[in-house]
Amino acid sequence: MMANEKCREVLTPGTHATTFGGNPVCAAAAKMVLNTMDETFLAQVKEKGDYLRARIDGLQLPGLGTTRGLGLMIGIEVAEGFENKALCRRLLENGLVTLTAGGNVLRLLPPLTITKEEMDKGLAILQKTLEEEIA
Repeated sequence: MMANEKCREVLTPGTHATTFGGNPVCAAAAKMVLNTMDETFLAQVKEKGDYLRARIDGLQLPGLGTTRGLGLMIGIEVAEGFENKALCRRLLENGLVTLTAGGNVLRLLPPLTITKEEMDKGLAILQKTLEEEIA
């Protein structure tokens, strides 16, 4: 992606997520997903996203704020006194890959085929990491 001087200031950190998203492997993966999606599949994705958001909201840890999202694309506001980038690094050290979005949001983008067991494992890492940060 390229931008001229006039547009450069619009693309601040977190507003453009990837420079590798348009490659042939990603295009093939996207095509496979589009060919797989049907009403049942989409309902399962929504269910999984609802499950994750409810569990995250239920953790009620001081480092987390509200959640938002669509399906399995979930944003978690990071509470004042915590930094999303630092928390993202700590989560990675503990085995959970997350991204940041904007100034105070952790972004979760799990695969659409994630299982409940995998979600629970990630939630356990999230909880453990935040408990370590609070202690």
